[in-house]
Amino acid sequence: MGKQHHNRNLGLSARSRHEIDQHEQSFLAALAREESFFRQRSQHYPKATIDIAVATSTDGRSAYGAVIHTAQGSYELSLLTDTTPQRTTLMAAEASLASLLTPHSITLASTSGYLVESMAEGHVRKWSRNGWQTTTGAPVKSRDLWLSILRLGERHAVKFQFKVSAAMERAKALAAKALPKAAAASHPDRKTKGASAM
Repeated sequence: MGKQHHNRNLGLSARSRHEIDQHEQSFLAALAREESFFRQRSQHYPKATIDIAVATSTDGRSAYGAVIHTAQGSYELSLLTDTTPQRTTLMAAEASLASLLTPHSITLASTSGYLVESMAEGHVRKWSRNGWQTTTGAPVKSRDLWLSILRLGERHAVKFQFKVSAAMERAKALAAKALPKAAAASHPDRKTKGASAM
């Protein structure tokens, strides 16, 4: 009896592994379709680049700077916020994408792993399919901003990447300038690694 029970457990385990493998294969296939769709769309859209950076002050405030380049010209955005650096980073991405009123093929660059890895590696889409919960069942923070970024991404073809450039340095300067003059600025986004559900 004990041996038969053991075999049944092995059978259930094998089925579970098979279901997990099928789920992963379906997810990878969906990512491949999204990448193919991105390539097709990006061939027809005018190109644009967005560089964003976040600075924080000694009193705990955050600000972002963004530099947007399009075929029609360049412009800049900046804003002082009263929230966390992570949420400020998402606000910068949202505002920059929303500022482009017509579809573009966009390369959005940031030194924030929180933003880039969460989007480029598909974590945000996983959270949305999981009812905005992490793999541990915890609620995803800043759901409103993540959802807005996903929706704006449907208007454009957006590629998120790590990048340090002259435009990025300008974005950092804009962020620092937006902070209160009496407060010293730092750039926490360069230290942020890995995706989390903040």
